[in-house]
Formats: sequence, C-alpha cells, structure tokens
Amino acid sequence: MPKVFAEFETIYNRLKEKSKSDLRKSVVVAFPGDPALPTLFEKLSTTEQELAALSPDLGTGHPRIKQLVELLDKLNQQLDGRIDGLMQGLEVKVAAAKDRASILTKAVEDAKKKDAAMNQRFQPYFKAKRDHELQLQYLNVLKGRIVTETADAALPLSRRYPVLDSVVIAHLIDSAKLSKAEVQQLRRLLQEKEK
Repeated sequence: MPKVFAEFETIYNRLKEKSKSDLRKSVVVAFPGDPALPTLFEKLSTTEQELAALSPDLGTGHPRIKQLVELLDKLNQQLDGRIDGLMQGLEVKVAAAKDRASILTKAVEDAKKKDAAMNQRFQPYFKAKRDHELQLQYLNVLKGRIVTETADAALPLSRRYPVLDSVVIAHLIDSAKLSKAEVQQLRRLLQEKEK
C-alpha cells in the first residue's frame, strides 16, 4: 500500500476515535493548512474571554451578555461544521487513496504475471542466445589456437622444441638401435626440417 494512503488512514482513524473536545484540540495540528480554523478558534477564545469578564458585572439578562452567548453558540456551530467538513474531506481522501492503492496493487500483480509469462515464452530464445554466445567464445578460442599452431608449425623444429637438442636426439637414436646409415639419414632429415 502506498505511503500516502497509510498516512491519511492513520490520521483519519486517530481523529475519528477522539471526543469532540479532544478533536478540537487536535484538528489545528492535523490540518495545518486550513486558514479558517485558527480564525474561528481565535474569535471563540476572544468571545469566551469577553463573556467571562462581563458576566459578573452585567448578569445573564443583559443584552450584551445575550449577544455574546449567541455569538459563542454561532462560533461553536461554525467550528463544529468546519471540523465535520474537514473530517469528511479526509474520509474522501482516505477512500480515494485506498482505491488508488488497490489499482496500483492490481497493476503490479498484473505486471508480475505478464513478466512471468514473457519469461516463460522467451526462455528458449534466451537459452539459445546463451548457447550461441558460448559457441562463439569456443570458436574464438579455437581460432586463436589454430593461429598459434600454424605459426608454431612454420618454425624450425629446434625453435619449437628447444629441449630436443643434439644430445637428446643422439640418445634417442642410440636407444632405437638404428644402423649407421639410418642414423645419418635421420640426421639429414632433421637438419632439413630445421631450415
């Protein structure tokens, strides 16, 4: 669920649980961007202070006291109406965010299913592509090996196999029990090959 939905839902649920007097204390903090709330609270506070200051001297029947009581009732109604409106607006935002979260969740699930289907569908292609790339690597290694072997074959025997010096060759010839003519013929062939 998106973060905005969770935030709206938490604020709404916490405010909904509060009593009317606690809600009045919390609503200014919960809706800091609302310009009407601070003004209504300020007017309410000013009217309550004036009523408290004048009541002992004038009494409840005095026209100014009656006027302040009516104003106080009107301000309380306006404040309650504003708070109810804000709560209804927040409820709408929660519902909209919940709907949006449901839509996004469904879209993510659909995308995952589609991705899985595409992976399944194209799996043979990707396997063939990997196999082809591996074969190209083998081919390049073999080509390099062929070039190396071709170059080595063009070199004289003594350069290809520097270990086969005349002492080793003589030892091989002696152990083969060859005749003198065969030995001379073999040496001649080796010398010709080395050129």
